[in-house]
Amino acid sequence: QEETSILALTLIQVVLLLLSAIAVYYKQNLLSAALLLPALVGFAGRIWAKASIKNVSVKVKVKKSRMFPGDEMILTYQIKNNKALPLLWVDILQPLKKPVCMEPVSEEGDSLAERMDGAEKTMFGVPAEEEAEIFRQRCSMTGSWKTVSFTTKWKAEKRGIYILDNTRIYTGD
Repeated sequence: QEETSILALTLIQVVLLLLSAIAVYYKQNLLSAALLLPALVGFAGRIWAKASIKNVSVKVKVKKSRMFPGDEMILTYQIKNNKALPLLWVDILQPLKKPVCMEPVSEEGDSLAERMDGAEKTMFGVPAEEEAEIFRQRCSMTGSWKTVSFTTKWKAEKRGIYILDNTRIYTGD
């Protein structure tokens, strides 16, 4: 999944650098600086996005291992940023396997499951034509060397075995 600002696109950065070099050649230093600044911001954002996901981990904790249809339980997601570079936000992506034995619900009992988009299907290896759902939660991070936790309520829909695996994290600049 990739959301890219226009300043992070390589072609835009190269064009800005080329125009800045032309401006320097014609001794237009102010124009050159005005063109160079957005290119440098784009490069910095790109480096930040690549480096920000390193040394970040997510753990999912549950208190009970068995449930019956209709039972609810609390899952705790724990995100650990184990580096000096702070994270602005993190998305937790938890695919829901078919058949859905349990699903995330709000306090009112409404499903929090969402339809997977094309990029998420590619990320999790789901065929494009197949219907698939995902639990997505955005979490704000406050700094480096921090651990942030949040809880969600899940409800058992029917009998079956549900293994919580393939949890992914996604972040950006």
